[in-house]
Amino acid sequence: MLDQTIFSVINGLAGASSILDWTGIIITTFGVPFLGLIVLLTKKQLVVLKGLTSFVIATAIELGIKAVWHVPRPDAANVLVTATNSSFPSGHSANAFALAMTLYLYNKKIGIPALIFATIIGISRIFVGVHWPIDVAVGIMLGISVAYGVDRLLGNSKKKTKTKK
Repeated sequence: MLDQTIFSVINGLAGASSILDWTGIIITTFGVPFLGLIVLLTKKQLVVLKGLTSFVIATAIELGIKAVWHVPRPDAANVLVTATNSSFPSGHSANAFALAMTLYLYNKKIGIPALIFATIIGISRIFVGVHWPIDVAVGIMLGISVAYGVDRLLGNSKKKTKTKK
């Protein structure tokens, strides 16, 4: 019930303004590739490896869940983009947060804005009418968990500074 209420509030904003609609469509379509580009622009091999690994693992888990558990997409009054596979979990949210968390673990100055932008991507998935809030929430948890796990497995990507004795 809460899921439907939150969905109705966010998706209910769609169709009110063509500028807002197009902004939502652009963010939902190009947001994840934009975060991927930011990861590449760090030019740090370990950060790029962690981002790519997190992206691939989050995608594999997301697709695995969708293969065994089909959740219908919302029957929204305002659908701005189309999607046909299972709704749960949100792959866009999982991937956005896998990349954003990778950036956060590397550098908080770029990581915090990346996490905020990843949140906007998740909200955009509800706004355009293709995901329930729970799909986005689980995608967020999946992306963060995978990025954190990959970071721990592959080691620290920050430069170590020598301390004086």
